[in-house]
Amino acid sequence: PKFVECFEFNKKFYFVQKFVSGTTVGEELIPGTPWKTEKVYNLVRETLKILEKLHQENIKHLGINPYNLIRRVNDNKLVLVDFPEINAIKQKLSASQNPLISASGSVDYIAPEQRMGNPSLSSDVYAVGLIGLQALTGLKARVIIGLENDDKKVNSDLRHELDRMICSSSDNEYCSASKALEQINNLEKTWTKEAFRYLCKNEFAKAVEAYDKILAEMPDFYRIWYKRGHAFEKWGDRTRDAAEKQAYYEEAIASFQKTLEIQPSYFKALQGLARVYFKMNNYQQAFQHYEASAKMNPDPYKDWSRQAEVLLSAKRYPEAVELYEKTLSFLTHSSPLLRESSILGYVYRSWYGKAEGLYALGRYEEAKESYHQACLLRPGYPKYECGYANALFKLGEYSEAEKAYCNALKRDPRYPEAFYGLGRVMEEFGEYRKAIDYSKKACAIKDRENVPYLEAWHRQGVVLEKMRCSTQAFAIYRQILKLHPDYQPALESCQKMRQRQRFNALPRWVRGIVNLFRGVLRRQPQ
Repeated sequence: PKFVECFEFNKKFYFVQKFVSGTTVGEELIPGTPWKTEKVYNLVRETLKILEKLHQENIKHLGINPYNLIRRVNDNKLVLVDFPEINAIKQKLSASQNPLISASGSVDYIAPEQRMGNPSLSSDVYAVGLIGLQALTGLKARVIIGLENDDKKVNSDLRHELDRMICSSSDNEYCSASKALEQINNLEKTWTKEAFRYLCKNEFAKAVEAYDKILAEMPDFYRIWYKRGHAFEKWGDRTRDAAEKQAYYEEAIASFQKTLEIQPSYFKALQGLARVYFKMNNYQQAFQHYEASAKMNPDPYKDWSRQAEVLLSAKRYPEAVELYEKTLSFLTHSSPLLRESSILGYVYRSWYGKAEGLYALGRYEEAKESYHQACLLRPGYPKYECGYANALFKLGEYSEAEKAYCNALKRDPRYPEAFYGLGRVMEEFGEYRKAIDYSKKACAIKDRENVPYLEAWHRQGVVLEKMRCSTQAFAIYRQILKLHPDYQPALESCQKMRQRQRFNALPRWVRGIVNLFRGVLRRQPQ
């Protein structure tokens, strides 16, 4: 929490910080009642993550104890109070011999080197390790300090790491919170090593079984619940059977929900739920969970971008464009962020998403500019080049569109959408044979992937009609409908061809009268 101010009143000195509603870790620690391993792990890890930010600036806290760690009531997150700026004021006042100011911290949690007047970053690590041991053993801090390792009642990998954290500074390899956090994170990697190995091999059943073994011993380990959900999500992604896919996604949802039940502030679980709902085409739930995640995520633009993607899929194009603009505005005004490649990815994806929305709305000139921005940030990327070319095609800039499609093929010579686009350009140039050849190339590439390219296949029929090869065109439409009876463009093309055939079968004088009426209607529609 922020330090607001300090003032003296009635010969007493007061420090004012932003109020944090919640309970302290000191209130949660009950002598004689050890915590579960996973709860201690989460406490230590979360505290070290807070400290890491201070230590990266070479700032020591030097006052950590269970009573200045508050578990915030609204999101269950830990908050470290009594921050260094207050300690600095205390030290200055102590130096001026102000009797009203006591030394920072609690005596039991002060590291040996700190007592001797030589505090270091490892002094903070010492206090965190001692709090962790207190929670793990159920013993008081002053009792733990006097015990040998074998007398601490708990023998586990976590206890071993906590013991190393309370070594004296001369022996302590955990010279900062970052070093300690690295080792604590390695513990989780060790516990999940088997499951991770199975996951990498796509052996999802074995991975889930390995996670379940961990959860049998540590049922409240929310990060393992999250990883279990992720395993089921990947399993569903890899499964082709619709019923099995649905079942795996539902298991993933249950695991992510369990994660949030244990740790409501773990926004990654909200993102997991949003991803799965999106894959299940439940766009409303996906949008809502990304929205909830954005409120907790320190990088909300990531969730805004994903929300916009959901809106695009739901064909809510104006809202999608607006959200992409919000994302871009945030990122472009945070110029230091743009130096990071991961952030840059969100920028060009947002330009592309915005362009897709504008294109769907028929705002082709604006779409062209947005596609162009995406291409500048990620030059030569086939998907973006094709989007840019499609906008140029819609604007009638066929020569420029041809260049853009060719740029896509330079990067990926087997990009089917680029061949399809070139076919459309050749069709506009009246080079029908080339148009058909390009469409055939697009279809052949997709066929190798066992995914029929219906648009390119259907376009061959349209071009054949323009070449007055009606029989061949009709045969193509029939082939498409034989395999995909609900493909609307082929149904409409067949219907129009039958209407023309019936019309051409009429006597010549009847066709003449009909054409006369059509001419009148074109001139005077009313």
